[in-house]
Order: sequence, then structure tokens, then C-alpha cells
Amino acid sequence: MNGELTSDYFKSQTGIIHPIEKGLGGSRAHQQTLNILSDVFERQKDNYRYFLFLDCDAFPIRKDWLPILVAKMEEQKAEIAAIVRPENCELRLHASILLAKPEALSNLNFIVSEEAGFRLDGTGIT
Repeated sequence: MNGELTSDYFKSQTGIIHPIEKGLGGSRAHQQTLNILSDVFERQKDNYRYFLFLDCDAFPIRKDWLPILVAKMEEQKAEIAAIVRPENCELRLHASILLAKPEALSNLNFIVSEEAGFRLDGTGIT
């Protein structure tokens, strides 16, 4: 979101979106946080053209990445773009970098599941 945010902004935006489950670790904590962020974004969907989920260790790797990615999304008629993480030798989408159009936000539901997909060597992930 652009612009200066004050504590009054957060007070007016604060509300129970999801009950917070304490004591979660690892993937379950990550899942909960992504779902909360998705709901915060959904409440702002009329104010922005795109919403970016970005892990703290992720960063753009190319100048002018947004227009390039948006053009690809339009070409594919896609509402969501996500990365593939080759460092784990996996060909599956990952939410560490995910760009969503406003109309996609209500369809996002992050869940923890067994990894499924294919490895770069062609074998399945179960």
C-alpha cells in the first residue's frame, strides 16, 4: 500500500479476520499468516490493481518486473502468478512470491498439505 500510514489507520482497519491460533510452528504458522494477509488485502481490493505476497528473503531479480509479469498474466488470462522454487529441485508453485489481481483474492486459501508435484529430475513428490 502506498502513502503514510498512521496508528489511526491501523485502529480503523483492525478487526477479527481469523481467530489467531497460538503456538503454531513452521508451515502451519506460515499458512495462518498468509490467510490473514489475504483477508487484509481482500478488504482493500477496490483500492489497488495488484497485491503482492512477498517473503522477507524474496526480492525482484529484474528491473521493471511488474509490467513484464502483468503482460504475461494478461497473455495467459491469469489472475495469479507465483514462483517455482528450483533451489529445492521442485516444480510446484510457492507463495513466497505471489502476485494476485483483486478478483483472485476471494479464491485464495492457503493450506498446509503434503508436497505434490514433480522434481526437476522428473520424479514425483509425494
